[in-house]
Parts: sequence; structure tokens; C-alpha cells
Amino acid sequence: MKSKKVFLSSLAVLVIASGIATSGSANAKMLTKAAHITGVVQSISGTTLKISKKGKLYTVTASLATKVENKKDTKIKLNDIKTGDHVKATGTISGKTIAATLIKDRSLK
Repeated sequence: MKSKKVFLSSLAVLVIASGIATSGSANAKMLTKAAHITGVVQSISGTTLKISKKGKLYTVTASLATKVENKKDTKIKLNDIKTGDHVKATGTISGKTIAATLIKDRSLK
């Protein structure tokens, strides 16, 4: 009987620990979930774009790791993007700022 209680207690600890580990990884995924904004470039300064969408202004920041492509998925340079271009920025969002992993200029061929 004592071994059954020890076994059941151990099993309960494993189940609880598994639940905590799962919920922790689920929370981590939620925090790093990619978001995207599609809009019109209002201004460009260095590696920062200001994009408007439905009257709201978003800031998109690029890094050396950010991929920049045209609508045919061909690699372009960030300075190929111009004010007035339609772009889609994908990355991690915080408020109205996106740390971009991909910027796609839908105006450039």
C-alpha cells in the first residue's frame, strides 16, 4: 500500500510539472508570436520606417538580420523602399512598434 501512495504521489508531481512546463512554453510562444502590419510608407530615416494603416502610424525598425524583399520575393536593399510604397512588415510587435524580421515592398517588382 505504501508503494502505491509513493507511486501516485510521484505521478502527481510529474503531471503538475508537465503542466507548468507546457504552460510556460505556451506563454513564451505568445510573447514571441510574429505579427505583421501592411500599410503605406510615410517616412524613412536610416533603418526606421513609419507606416500608416487606417489612420494609425506604426514604427518599423530593421536590423542587419532583417530580410528586405520586393513583391516577387527577390532580395532588395532597405534604401530601395521609398515614401508612398505599400509594404508589409513582419516581426515582433510591442505597442505600435515592430522589430522587423521581414519587410516586403509590394510596390517594387
